[in-house]
Amino acid sequence: MNGDVTALVDGVYYGQLLDGKRDGYGILYCTDINNTPWLYECHWTQGRPTHVRYTWVQQDNKWDQYEGALDGGYLLHGEGKMVTEDKHKYSGGWRQGRKHGQGRYEWPSGVSYEGGWENGDYHGKGRKTQAGGEYQEGEWRNDKETGVHRYCGKDGKVIREEDYK
Repeated sequence: MNGDVTALVDGVYYGQLLDGKRDGYGILYCTDINNTPWLYECHWTQGRPTHVRYTWVQQDNKWDQYEGALDGGYLLHGEGKMVTEDKHKYSGGWRQGRKHGQGRYEWPSGVSYEGGWENGDYHGKGRKTQAGGEYQEGEWRNDKETGVHRYCGKDGKVIREEDYK
């Protein structure tokens, strides 16, 4: 669930225009160079999407949906929410199509991670919570634990600490 968008191929637009540019509410259906279909429902300003809700179908024929902000290159950027057909969920910051800043990711199993992200990886302070409520908190760098992590029961009592050097 990364949000990268490859080059889009011209599609069909139905919506409002101002001076020949998309402006206001509109729907764009297009494909990318890999023939993946994309359906954008957007608010547009001077030809650029400013707030979007869109759906796309992955190569395994499973869909993903996103609602939030995009940059001018149609990459996820700013605050947004994504959900997949498999019930993975992410809500938080994005930069250039990758999770970035503060956010929360939930797996269908009930496990979640809430905290810092950088370029799609856990990065900074965060908490990973198991389905039963037990959790681990500490620092991450590039998706790996670093420094001292506390492992706690669902009641918040520390079970153990581990130092990741």
